[in-house]
Amino acid sequence: YSVQFSSPEQVMDKRCLPASDLYSLGCIFYEALAGRPPFEGDNGLHIMAQTLSAPAQPMSVVRGDPAIKKYDDVVLQLLAKEPHKRYVDGAEVRDAFAHVTETPSSGGWMAKLFKK
Repeated sequence: YSVQFSSPEQVMDKRCLPASDLYSLGCIFYEALAGRPPFEGDNGLHIMAQTLSAPAQPMSVVRGDPAIKKYDDVVLQLLAKEPHKRYVDGAEVRDAFAHVTETPSSGGWMAKLFKK
């Protein structure tokens, strides 16, 4: 259990569904692209408070890199506070990334990652 990758529903000790895993995946993508987790703090409680109430800043702003701006919307949707506002499953995430990174016919790195 890592607070930095915990969904709001996990922080609230509510029932976790696949959407909770997608939130954690969003945290991983965020850290990989922004160079830091979506929420940081002096301790776990501070991070949990941000997880519950603060919106994550776009990664392109945090990193100061307009080249990653095309990924902001996908990752921020993964980090939605309400589970029903996140993607439905990993295939939908793959398709969203494929839409912003490549032509549909190319397959690309996301297709290889999720192996259709």
